[in-house]
Amino acid sequence: MSPLPLFLAAVFVASAALADAGEPSSLPGGASGRRVLPMERSAWEKYHPLGGEFGNGRYATPHELAPAFEISRLVPPSPVIAVEASFTPERKAAKSNGTAAIALFESPGRYWNLGLLETKLEQRSFVLVEQGGASQTHSTLTREIDEGEDATWEWGRTYRLRLALDGSGAQGEVRDAETGEILFRRRYALAPGHVLSGRPAFKFNRILGEFADVTAIVADEPSAPAAEREKDSPAINPPIPPRAFYTTTRDDDGYWWFVDPEGGRFFLSGIGVVTHAGHFSSALGYAPYGRTVASKYPTLEDWATNTLARIRSWGFNFLSSPSSNLLRRGFPHAHVIAMGQNFSCYGDEFDLLPCDGGPCSGFPNVFHPLFPEYCRFRARAFCSHDRDDPWTLGWYIDNELSWWGDRRKFRTPPARGLFDAAARKAPDHPARKALDAFLAEHGLSSPEEADEETTRAFVRLVARKYFETTTSAIRETDPNHLILGCRFAGFGSADPVVWEECGRFCDAVSVNSYPMVDLDRGIAVSGFAKHDRPIADILRERAGLAGKPVILTEWGFSALDSGLPCTHGAGQRFFTQRERAEATSIFARTMWSMPEVGGYVYFMWCDEPAVGKNGPRSENTNYGLVNADDEPYAEQVAALSAVQLHPEDSRHAPPPAEREVVPPSAEEMAQRLASPAEGASSLAISTEGDRVILGGKGAFAIMLREYSKGSVWWSSAREVPPVGGNGIFPSSVPSGDILELRGQTASGGTFAATVRLHRPAGRPFVLAELLFIRNCGDSPLPFDAAYFRFLPADKAEREGTHPARGDDAFAPPAEGQPTPIPPMLWRPWQSGAWVLPDDTILGMLTPRTTGVNIRFRKDDTLHGDAERAVKLLTLAPGEAWTPSPAPFVLVAAISGGEEAWRALCADIRAAAADPSHL
Repeated sequence: MSPLPLFLAAVFVASAALADAGEPSSLPGGASGRRVLPMERSAWEKYHPLGGEFGNGRYATPHELAPAFEISRLVPPSPVIAVEASFTPERKAAKSNGTAAIALFESPGRYWNLGLLETKLEQRSFVLVEQGGASQTHSTLTREIDEGEDATWEWGRTYRLRLALDGSGAQGEVRDAETGEILFRRRYALAPGHVLSGRPAFKFNRILGEFADVTAIVADEPSAPAAEREKDSPAINPPIPPRAFYTTTRDDDGYWWFVDPEGGRFFLSGIGVVTHAGHFSSALGYAPYGRTVASKYPTLEDWATNTLARIRSWGFNFLSSPSSNLLRRGFPHAHVIAMGQNFSCYGDEFDLLPCDGGPCSGFPNVFHPLFPEYCRFRARAFCSHDRDDPWTLGWYIDNELSWWGDRRKFRTPPARGLFDAAARKAPDHPARKALDAFLAEHGLSSPEEADEETTRAFVRLVARKYFETTTSAIRETDPNHLILGCRFAGFGSADPVVWEECGRFCDAVSVNSYPMVDLDRGIAVSGFAKHDRPIADILRERAGLAGKPVILTEWGFSALDSGLPCTHGAGQRFFTQRERAEATSIFARTMWSMPEVGGYVYFMWCDEPAVGKNGPRSENTNYGLVNADDEPYAEQVAALSAVQLHPEDSRHAPPPAEREVVPPSAEEMAQRLASPAEGASSLAISTEGDRVILGGKGAFAIMLREYSKGSVWWSSAREVPPVGGNGIFPSSVPSGDILELRGQTASGGTFAATVRLHRPAGRPFVLAELLFIRNCGDSPLPFDAAYFRFLPADKAEREGTHPARGDDAFAPPAEGQPTPIPPMLWRPWQSGAWVLPDDTILGMLTPRTTGVNIRFRKDDTLHGDAERAVKLLTLAPGEAWTPSPAPFVLVAAISGGEEAWRALCADIRAAAADPSHL
């Protein structure tokens, strides 16, 4: 611990003596000493547009959720300065992190602050923090004094805060205003790169209260005319010399390119979130990757040099939101400003949809009179420092706003979501007033009278105001760099008119998209539902609306053999890194081949923690190019490098060709799955009244999803023809037992489902193949899905039955297979199962290529369904539907519980696997 510098010692002694003497002195400009800073609006620059209110010698914020930041107009920046203030915390505006602090402000984004902190867990402490200085690129600052680290504070009690700079250090001190006791004192040694000067400021963020008795002590204050001081204000940008910056261009053949300052064209091959810190895990109390970096590299400079070399060798040429120690070292970069997202976090007055701080949860009230001023404030804070930086490629306005109109659920059509959001606001809300005026212009008196054309026109108005306001604010501060859109949350999250308005005001359109790759067909698709489309077709349509290059600003895949659960987060999962790399190659080659695409950003540099980042449902997925030990995933790196290191060839290569998929037949699979084991028995099949019983435990049926009289109906075919003399299938019959199950339709008619049962020798399962659905009634039969259904035969057992956990039919050999199966997992076979009270397993499996989707779940009722969806069709009386190819499911009834089920599934995969997928 080093002694206090002489100036700070003098400052603290002098200020204490002045305070003890009663009336503090106010010295004229140009002389050193302590001065009282008037608590009135004219003396303070309202840096944050929502600001606060002055009165009765005090300052408080009027907007509970909005931060406030006030900077002294009377004291210019100085390297030798101290500021003091009294603060009384009253309450916190929201259950989240909150602060209240005094500050020494150097420039937008660069300042020291000392204050009170309360976390979302209601843990209170005092903090001294540097914002935007060298501490952002180094793991620690050197502490010369550290007292009161465990000190806490109380609501309603007044504290005296003092923050000082002396050219070599920054020191903060907090006293109890009533007793004078020092509660907290900390000093950091400073060096070039840190914030070394400032002027007095104070700020709120969700800790509400009042500041009073603000004073400043300045040594050798420079004298400057008021006009010169105003010129230094962050709100005013001096002219910059002309120089080249990044632009875009479109060739005559329609290909979009980015152009560097020297005129070179390139496809943007970016990687996101490249940071030395990694992802902090609240469960662990540290960031696994950050801990690896600290132990593996002598300095952060070593990490940066090594990381940039690897990124370059893999063919990347752009960094999105990287660590600041990677900037301006051969890669252009871009950052998110978060204009709309932050504005929507400040309460109902400021949002169309409230934001909880995460993606896909908010939308700003673009009709609020302060929205333009707020956007200018954000632009100054983020863009002014880099407006003449040739390595800045551009700015993202926001990330994943709720353009569709609700929070994360995607339940509202994008053509009316924001219309409905405005309609739900109170009559005096600025957005509701704007909606009412809009309706009046269209001759309507209420939102209920609006048709789709009208709601879409309002959504266009919202989009126009958003993009016009935000882009104008950015270009006012930074006319040199590209505006890269607002990172839509997928291609379907915003109505086409929003894409049109984005293209009208922005230089590029950015979209975060996690499509799926069909490894069988070899193409990227929008999903595996019955109406899935190639992602290239969707992208081409949207790009045509915007007329600007599209950037895929997030995309990626993960695999379970990484050892991570991969249960939370976006994107498709695979079992192996080999499958993950194959999907990556297909998607990357597709994007490079599309003229409409100007680039992409792979998500992301390092894996997330296996136990999650923050909370029980936080992301825990294998997105990284490197794992937590800083080891690259070789197959993933090779897949990207093969495309990115050959840019000319990749840009003009054709997209991956779709492969024809020929599903295996049920008969073929039955032959391949037959067991050679001696003494093994086949699954027993019998009939009981109107049911087919498999293994003595499970009732099997065929069901249709019908449409009748405007309602959806599920009708089961359970009338079973007699079999043999005792209702039992003889074990000697060959594979291919045929049943015609009959059921009643919703309209009172009947239908028949013809099923062939294949029984592999020596196996405890059958393969049920659906051959026909026939309308046996006198009226039309409309339906859009047929189901194989499998439930416990004994209805009394259904209460104790539950879906099999760890339905890992095709788990990789590595241990740690998560339960439940991660979402969007690529499985060559779909599967699901029941666990009966006696540990009997009733399960169904089917190759993915049959087009059958299996769901086993228990809510109000049991659902053990294998669905074969079709486009809605209507069978005339006597007409039959013949699915082609005939779908089939493997239906099993085995004892031994989940362990036996997993073993059976693994056995089936090994026996049935296509060698090309081994």
